[in-house]
Amino acid sequence: MAEAVVHEVNGLLFKRDDSDDLAKQLRRILSEPELLDQLRAGIPKVKTIEEEVTELESNYADLIAQRGGCENQRTAKFNQRRKAEAL
Repeated sequence: MAEAVVHEVNGLLFKRDDSDDLAKQLRRILSEPELLDQLRAGIPKVKTIEEEVTELESNYADLIAQRGGCENQRTAKFNQRRKAEAL
């Protein structure tokens, strides 16, 4: 979970296997009423499946294009068309 949560930006982290630290973070939520709204505001927008697929296709096409070659150029052109359609 630590790879998706930035402490005090979009969540609260606690030390692994440390129930005292977990309790400390939970007490913060109770004692700091504004904290939940602050953390909610830090959660990034969730991508749609279409956005995720377009980004992945773009990344793969860019990697393939870096290797050069005719086939890679066709892939890069395909990717450019997909980007244009997404806009």
